[in-house]
This record gives sequence, C-alpha cells and structure tokens, in this order.
Amino acid sequence: MFSSITHYLRTHFTMTAFDQAFRLSFAIILSVCLAQFFHVQFAPSTGVIALLTLQYSKEETWHTVYQRFISYAYTMLIAYFVNRQFGVTMFAFCLVIFFVILISVFLQWNSTLSVNVVILLHLFLQAHVLDMPIMINETERLLIGIGCALLARYAALPKKHK
Repeated sequence: MFSSITHYLRTHFTMTAFDQAFRLSFAIILSVCLAQFFHVQFAPSTGVIALLTLQYSKEETWHTVYQRFISYAYTMLIAYFVNRQFGVTMFAFCLVIFFVILISVFLQWNSTLSVNVVILLHLFLQAHVLDMPIMINETERLLIGIGCALLARYAALPKKHK
C-alpha cells in the first residue's frame, strides 16, 4: 500500500502540477488583492475570472482571453438593452440569461458562461438601472482577472537544475 502511494505521488506531483498550482494561486491572490486595493465591488470574483482564464498554455490562455472579451461585450450589450426596456426584474434577468446562453452555445463558447453569469448576477443583484459606474466596475473586474491570469501565465518560474 505504501509503495502505491509513493508511486502515485511521484507520477502526479510533478513540476508541471506544481507550476500550474503556483500560477493559479498567484493569479487568484493577486487579482483579489488588486481589486480590493482599487475598491472594486465584488473583488473576490476577480479571482474566479483569473482562475477560469488561466489555461495550461499561452495559446489556450490567449484564446480564452479573446473569448472572454467578445462574450463580455455581447453580455453587457444585451443586459443594457434589456435593462432599458424591462428594468431590473426577474423577467429581464431570465431574458438576458437566455440570450447570453443562446449566443454562447451558438459560438460554442460554453466556457465563457460561468464568468458572464456571475457578471449578470452582480448587475441584477444591485437592483437598479444599469449605469456607467456599474459597467465600469464590471469592466475593471474583468480586466483585473484577465490581466492577472496573463501575468501568471507569462511569469518566469525558476527552472529545476539537473
């Protein structure tokens, strides 16, 4: 039994696993600290954005960043127009959720839904008209989370000496 545990640890606790764990931790902690420093509302959710943006490679991370920005744009546009027509109601929330999910599924960007739904929850939880300060706050959260994920992906970690 002890040998199987040792074997598991040797094969699974690799430098790649350590590297990814360090990068994720760094991105999450830094994003929350920055958001709190800049007094961004819902600061902890920047950590979720960083977590869901940071991927295993630079190419995958950039692809996710691209999808996040585009999906954020259509999420905010839909939320803005529905809010202007129907206010902050459960019907409006359901309508926005439906159209954001519809577009995301059509584009096959299901991975963007979690962040967009969190953004929509924040918008509708504040229970008033969607105005510029709220939209700026949501944009700041997105930029901080994405920025910290990119910083973590490009941060140079010390290489193991042979």
